[in-house]
Amino acid sequence: MNATAYSGDSVKQYITVTSDSHQSVRPVHMLWIVDNSGSMSDEIEGVRSGIAAFVEGLRSYSDQVQVTMITQTSSQTGSNGLSIPADIFQQSHIHSVNFFVDSIHKLHALADYIDRSAALKHKFTNPRSFSEHLSDHPSSDFFRDSEALKVFVVVTDDKERPTDNEKVPAHKAFHSFLMDLTSDLSLFRFYLFAGQQSSLGFIDTEYLELIKILGGRKWQVNGLSPEQWSQILVETKQQIISEVMQRSFDLDHPNKKVKRVSVNGEILTSSDFYVKDDQLHVNEENLKVDDEIEVTYDH
Repeated sequence: MNATAYSGDSVKQYITVTSDSHQSVRPVHMLWIVDNSGSMSDEIEGVRSGIAAFVEGLRSYSDQVQVTMITQTSSQTGSNGLSIPADIFQQSHIHSVNFFVDSIHKLHALADYIDRSAALKHKFTNPRSFSEHLSDHPSSDFFRDSEALKVFVVVTDDKERPTDNEKVPAHKAFHSFLMDLTSDLSLFRFYLFAGQQSSLGFIDTEYLELIKILGGRKWQVNGLSPEQWSQILVETKQQIISEVMQRSFDLDHPNKKVKRVSVNGEILTSSDFYVKDDQLHVNEENLKVDDEIEVTYDH
């Protein structure tokens, strides 16, 4: 059933979910940063062996998956041997920032890449060489698509450095940095692949707090075989897919702004749906056959 009702100052459209409702996929933008410090040889092997299959696995569901990876990608690996093979980045949907990532500046580098001026405001600074290296990347597309799921992925075995004033914990500063750019963080996720360095103990709480704030997951990956790494990446891919698979429905009033969407009377959040090209896209995990969607328009 698809019907429209007029009530007072509002216009409502009612849609009944059917088994043949059109399936769609929310765009995904992923921003990886991979620690290249000398203790990362075990972890980097897992990324090296699994990243291409991981990205292609997501691409098999949608051509709207974009990946940017900040890490050393030079074929000249040097003594640490931690560079990601450069041929991975020859595909148009995968972009690289070829920069050696040190042990304690991952959140700084993410902030610097996304918005240099906002990063400075929140005391996130990186070595000058990083900013100079970004001359070909004056700004990131990470925030420009309001409908996309935005995923941060950090691979590291070290603690995060506080912001440069040494007073604000890194996760709080990064949260403030994000809020400075957008008031809605419901479409952000934070994934942590955490190694373990015996001299430091397990990874500190900075990243774990971001997982609580943004949603996401942590895996402990030190000492895993390439096969185990591949399995973790499969789990990550499936978790992301579960959040981006959607059903799409034609809107009867495309010239009106959608004010609210509910399913069986339960109001959806902005991360559960979006409107684009005269269609309503609703996360599939929120729907089953015969559910009733109510779309409320501004009159």
